[in-house]
Amino acid sequence: MASSTPPAAVGGYRALADNTEFRTLLLAEILLFGGEALFMTVLPWLALEATGSNSAVGWVMSATYLPFLLLALPAGTLADRMDRRRLLIAVNLLRAVVIGSIPVLYSLHALRGWQVLLVAFLRAALSMLFVVARDASVPQIIPRQELVTANAVRTLFIGLAMMMGSALVGPVVRALGLGNAPAVYVASLLLSAGCLARLRLPAHAAPVEPQQGLSWRDLLQGVSFAWRDPLVRGMLMLEVVYFTFGDGPITVGLPLFVKQVLHAGPEAYGYIRTANYLGLMVAALWLGQYGRRVHKGQVILIGWLGWGLALIGYPLFRSLSAALVAGFVSNLMGNLIPMCEGTLIQERVPHDMLGRVSGVWNMIAPGWGVFSGLGGGALAGSVPAATLVLVGAAASCCNALLGLRAGLWKER
Repeated sequence: MASSTPPAAVGGYRALADNTEFRTLLLAEILLFGGEALFMTVLPWLALEATGSNSAVGWVMSATYLPFLLLALPAGTLADRMDRRRLLIAVNLLRAVVIGSIPVLYSLHALRGWQVLLVAFLRAALSMLFVVARDASVPQIIPRQELVTANAVRTLFIGLAMMMGSALVGPVVRALGLGNAPAVYVASLLLSAGCLARLRLPAHAAPVEPQQGLSWRDLLQGVSFAWRDPLVRGMLMLEVVYFTFGDGPITVGLPLFVKQVLHAGPEAYGYIRTANYLGLMVAALWLGQYGRRVHKGQVILIGWLGWGLALIGYPLFRSLSAALVAGFVSNLMGNLIPMCEGTLIQERVPHDMLGRVSGVWNMIAPGWGVFSGLGGGALAGSVPAATLVLVGAAASCCNALLGLRAGLWKER
């Protein structure tokens, strides 16, 4: 349990609206994630165009998840040791440089598949640093009683930004071309970095011996805490199951489903992702209103079940309209999971340990998805896209049963 809470009033939405630092962080995330949603929508199509192979979608997914698996523990330790505001700004500026290489290479007709994979890997490594530093920063500016509301509000506005970014894929690609579309993400990263320059975070407790280099003791403290806490350990086990068996088939299968079954391209995929984010926003609105009163463990299990059942709508009805409905419902249910998980972790972990525990979490979710991505990519050449989606749906439904057996249903 965190030993202290930041000095802020308790008062739901009004308190958040009056919190200058929360507003600053929220604006920075809105600017960032609008461009990121556009980029992540066009990324699979860049890989397909550069390689001509369906398996490339799985390779990109694995390249995106690999840094989380390899580097999340040291990233969490850095987030606990460094000035988190400066780290957030530096990461955004470095990401802008990395993403900016794609339009340059594309304009020179020099973009190759391995370069797309390298950019995906580097962007993910930097994004992982941003995620752990951001997640550790939120409890510094938000009191414990308001964390669930704050996370729901952040998710709501981030979802709105990502929905708009996905909806703009078609117009941006038509106006700039597929290879130049990432320039919009570069602009959003620079604007977000400028906004973060105004953020003021209270000092957090420094770990023991802060001047020494990273040690195994530092890296393993987060692992030790996560393993000893039965709730965190149980949630992590569910994420291991999902990111081993489910995430890869879903992430690889959906763009291929658009291509093979709906006979459409990135614009239609952007519309589906727009429906996804609309579902996320509705989930955030609901959790922001009722999050203080619900059993978060029950919401997590219902989310796993609803996410899996809704995904069946893609291969069952095989139309764009059905895909939009399935995308909306699945993400309404599925996004309740990380919001509740993140709040439970922020409530239970001391401020000076949050970076390291967040590193452990990101090593598993999404880091463990490297293996699922490789499997999904290997199957993509021989297994129909609809079947891939069904495999992922089955893994999600299994998690609801496993979580029930583990006693997560009783957790508030």
